[in-house]
Amino acid sequence: DGYGSDSIYLREITVTQVTSDGLVKTWYDQSVTTEAGDTATGNHAVQGTAGSQPKIVNAGTLLTAGVTFDGDDSLSVSGEPVITASSSGVYSAFSVQTVATTSEAGYLYGNASSSNGSSLYAAASTFTLTNKNVATLDNLSRSSGQNLLSAVYNNGDAGLLVNGAGTMTDTGTYDFSAGSSDFIIGNRNGGTSAGTFLTGSINEIVIYNSNQTDNRGAIEANIGEAYS
Repeated sequence: DGYGSDSIYLREITVTQVTSDGLVKTWYDQSVTTEAGDTATGNHAVQGTAGSQPKIVNAGTLLTAGVTFDGDDSLSVSGEPVITASSSGVYSAFSVQTVATTSEAGYLYGNASSSNGSSLYAAASTFTLTNKNVATLDNLSRSSGQNLLSAVYNNGDAGLLVNGAGTMTDTGTYDFSAGSSDFIIGNRNGGTSAGTFLTGSINEIVIYNSNQTDNRGAIEANIGEAYS
């Protein structure tokens, strides 16, 4: 799909079978280091502990909503921060997830810890951009069910959209520290409370360490076509 060396693109998985459940041990990065597509970047998201692995099969039935986190699971891209935003940095994020507005919430993905980075969070009825100090930046209303989330951070400016609706024009209000932690899916880095772990499902995540504002519409269209 042309995702380049500054990106991580998570789609395919390796499943660990436990009775009739299928647990995700590795979520493979599909991005490449060259446009020829012949060298994989290799930023795979992994979880070696079976009790902390999300599901893709439940009691013999495929979970069509995607990789499903039940409130105590996570995957990590070890040693690769992926989101490295700071007051002078950039990143762009695109993902498809299903999170109910009733009882499901938690960190979708990111590398925010107690000292640095940023993450994307699903609150009860909003998606938010968070950093170490503020958990409610750029609140954007969301509905239950499957949504396409787009976010761009560019040198202190930021924006957030759900299914193509929102704004990319918030100027100079996001002073993050540069991220240096592992990229975490289903939690924030170092999160241990029930409120930080995700309850919900994720189909796909694409992250760039670059400003993809000019390509945002094309990326959203590509993802939207794949998931109708």
